[in-house]
Amino acid sequence: MLFALLLACKAPPTAPTELAELCNFIFREAGEGDEREEYLRLGLQNLDDWLQEDIEATAEGYTVDLLEQEVVDGLGISGYTIESVEALDAAGAPTPIWLDGRGPSTAALLGAAIAVRQEYPPDAIALATTWADQQEVMEGDFNVYERTWYDDKDAFMQQEILRMEASSYSEADYFNVIEVHSNNWIQYRWVETPDGWALVHRSWLVRPAEVSWEGVSVNAQYLLAVTLPATWNPGGSIRMMTTWIEAKYGGLDRDYALTQINKSMAGQGAMIDDWLAEQFAIYGDVEGVIEAGG
Repeated sequence: MLFALLLACKAPPTAPTELAELCNFIFREAGEGDEREEYLRLGLQNLDDWLQEDIEATAEGYTVDLLEQEVVDGLGISGYTIESVEALDAAGAPTPIWLDGRGPSTAALLGAAIAVRQEYPPDAIALATTWADQQEVMEGDFNVYERTWYDDKDAFMQQEILRMEASSYSEADYFNVIEVHSNNWIQYRWVETPDGWALVHRSWLVRPAEVSWEGVSVNAQYLLAVTLPATWNPGGSIRMMTTWIEAKYGGLDRDYALTQINKSMAGQGAMIDDWLAEQFAIYGDVEGVIEAGG
């Protein structure tokens, strides 16, 4: 009987404690089913602990090159498994170009993470990053940003649903000379933690980006954004952004290019807070902005 009980016992969830491993872990677990939410929750708690001690270490971009091949393979490069490509087409989402059962290689990925203190709590950050027009929030970052929703974003904001997916098409200029056109698949998820609701957002290129500069290419890119209801930033939240990229930089200096990407991620936090301040001055709060339609 004791042996049978031991076999039936479920091992407690575990999660890494270092930032590079945590980013890989949270990116993976964000796409898992509800039965593994306790793993994701623990990963978020460990991330909160790490950032509380070392957030300043991310100021210039903290190297997080780890993104496991099996994690990318599991994406189907579209938010679905390869077996669901027909369903993906029916939903109107971009069809992946890697149809051999594997995603693009992760061997050449470079990754960096930046964490910032936000003035507003996670529900407000969700308003700015999931609900609002990104060309308005991230003014100047995009020439075009079109997002197609496959779930009800108002219901997501009200937490009537805890997951939401979308696809996006964007056009942006980098260094004032390079134009990049990108198609991404996006997933958003609410996760309840001991401190409140956290927002987890991940996205990835569904095909290599179109780049105007000869010799420069962006073959793969993955983004993880986590907004934590950190008690150590009273009234606000902590938002960590991680990007992994596999690119060829042509005649551009790679370190310079990565520095600009890091600056862009860091600058998003200020733009989000500025947009929210403007909206709340007019409409009062999250509900007021939604009711007014932004």
